[in-house]
Amino acid sequence: MRFHSSDRIASTASAKLHLWRATAADAVEMESGPIREICAQRNIPSATIRVISDAAEEDLPLDFNLLMTPEQRLDYFKLAWTLVKSPAKVARLLAFQRRIDGFAAKLATVLCEVLVSRLRR
Repeated sequence: MRFHSSDRIASTASAKLHLWRATAADAVEMESGPIREICAQRNIPSATIRVISDAAEEDLPLDFNLLMTPEQRLDYFKLAWTLVKSPAKVARLLAFQRRIDGFAAKLATVLCEVLVSRLRR
């Protein structure tokens, strides 16, 4: 599987389509690229195991890029203000969070299996 590491969140289906056309990547994410670069610089073997949180044809519940600080952290004041202005987005955001939690649990299970398997060698 080919990943594209982006410095911005692809929050709309059209942004995801644009990235796919520009990169031909199977998935877009933000974290693995920099981590793998650091590992390569230090000659540390690494692999990427990901879960896909949102489909290519789906918009995220919010444009998270608009809610980030310059340090790429979530600005909770901006998030709260966005939800006050558009309370209907709360339900979609909570559903998305539940889905993410489920994916995180599955990822943790896979990582534990990989680590246990590796330790047994």
